[in-house]
Amino acid sequence: MTVKSGKDWYRLFFYGACMGAADLVPGVSGGTMALICGIYEELIVSIKSFGTVDALSLFWLDFKRFNQKVGWKFLLTVLLGILFSLVIFSRAIHFMLGDPVWRTYLYALFLGMILSSIVICIWRVPGWSKRLWWGLAVGAASTLFFTGFRSEPLLDQQTYQVKLPFKLGYQGDKQLVNYDKETGLLKGLDAQILEAMWAKGYLNSDSMVAEQSSQRLLRLGDLMQKGEESWFDPWLFFCGAIAVSAMLLPGISGSFLLMILGAYPVVIAALAELVKGWTAFTWDGEAFTVLINLSLGIGAGAVIFSRAIDWFLKKDHDLTIAVLIGFMVGSLRVVWPYRTYAWGLDPLKLKNGPQLIPEGFYQPSIWDAMYWKSAIFMVAGLGIVFLIYTMSENVKKR
Repeated sequence: MTVKSGKDWYRLFFYGACMGAADLVPGVSGGTMALICGIYEELIVSIKSFGTVDALSLFWLDFKRFNQKVGWKFLLTVLLGILFSLVIFSRAIHFMLGDPVWRTYLYALFLGMILSSIVICIWRVPGWSKRLWWGLAVGAASTLFFTGFRSEPLLDQQTYQVKLPFKLGYQGDKQLVNYDKETGLLKGLDAQILEAMWAKGYLNSDSMVAEQSSQRLLRLGDLMQKGEESWFDPWLFFCGAIAVSAMLLPGISGSFLLMILGAYPVVIAALAELVKGWTAFTWDGEAFTVLINLSLGIGAGAVIFSRAIDWFLKKDHDLTIAVLIGFMVGSLRVVWPYRTYAWGLDPLKLKNGPQLIPEGFYQPSIWDAMYWKSAIFMVAGLGIVFLIYTMSENVKKR
């Protein structure tokens, strides 16, 4: 969809807002919404255009060529919609994610949206053969494999506990799985989390931490000793490329993969340090280096991965779409609304108080009121997607 009129702009802005709302929900990908809205292929082509020689025409002041060859209008409109959702809906979705009942309703809504989008995308592919069904199965299995990991680093790491140097001010009666109110000990922390807590000001170099396995005491400043620093970090570059690649694929969350790779706390810490420096009119070169490496990886990953997807779409369009549909099928596990929860503290958001921690899945009885209430939200999700589909089909007929 090219941006030729005000209606096109509003429509793309709305689709971008849908993508932004999806990105706010853990485990849900904006790429899923792009596929639902029917703009996925053009999104890939537009991102790919920034990796061509034509994109350099902006630096040569050849604005006419840049305007004709690069899909900047499309991407800018979608990006504005994404940013709109992040600003407007973040508080509401944060509230829903923090309440076990509303969280169930929210995931039921997305379950309905993804189920209906799977049906619609299957409709869009004519003549399903065994080869296409195998492609769908491979896509589903791949997503199940990646989302089957716990949101923890892949490598086995030493975990630590630390006594917080301040009172949380939490007076509730919830039993917290990673915090002892009597001793003030916060447990189950790896080195990246400790570094991020130090960056956010929760801890300092003199804070004492204990290895949970041996109870050996260590000074945080000694634990965080680093070797020679370099301006380029291949690992962060790789993490950025992998994260944005996941965001472009339906069914896989980029932030979830950052957690698995162990880079999420590092990125959060760098953001905290940079913001803290700005407010104090100081400059943190190390934090800036972390974010630059990640950003370079994101930029390179977006261009390279979009070219790869575009090549697959041109080489075998229907098989590629079948695999993408499979990614959505595999993501159904992530948005299953009926879960058991525990309460715990997010080490990087201590001021927010107890947070819900998903533990397992369950199937409610059909006589359970929660079952029928969540079913209403699921039906609403189905209706929303079919409405979006009808809108996109009407646009194509014009």
